[in-house]
Amino acid sequence: MSETATAFPLAWPAAKPRARSRRSSAFSHRGSAIDVDTARRRLRDELARIGAKDVILSTNIRLRVDGTPGVDQKAAAYDPGAALYFKHKGKDVVLAVDTFLKVAENIAALAAHIEATRAIERYGVGSLEQMFTGFTALPPATSVNDWREELQNPRDLAEAEENYRHLMLRHHPDVAGPSSTAKAAALNAAIALARKALA
Repeated sequence: MSETATAFPLAWPAAKPRARSRRSSAFSHRGSAIDVDTARRRLRDELARIGAKDVILSTNIRLRVDGTPGVDQKAAAYDPGAALYFKHKGKDVVLAVDTFLKVAENIAALAAHIEATRAIERYGVGSLEQMFTGFTALPPATSVNDWREELQNPRDLAEAEENYRHLMLRHHPDVAGPSSTAKAAALNAAIALARKALA
């Protein structure tokens, strides 16, 4: 499993292009818009059905100790993407989506994708391994050895945080445009590693 995949903040795979525009989805639960908890349950159930291991669902939703979403979700509104890292039969798989306007919708899309992939296997045309082959080569946003350079070689955590804030002011897609998405994802992954290494 990728060492840089984190549940929070979003660790977007660098090789996966970001959506140029987003739309609402038709995902719902009992006639209402789908919420994060319901979407996460759907995804958990689908992952269990395929025997996924070492699962990390990466979003900009900070989870509480009990695993439920925290109250302050400004970052999730800022970037509703969801990246799913897991092992399937010993191989690393990365699925990422930011097609929809809300994090819950993108998590539900991941669950629906896995469900559809299982249906293809049931028809006898292809296997899950064949379906996931195209998703195994996506590299993580940054590597363990690159985080210091990405954050301009900070001396301590305070300097890493300051450099991160300064760099995000220049490289966030809302400021620099969609072409800077990979750089912003690399910075998010780098600060997550810095927080672990320098805490």
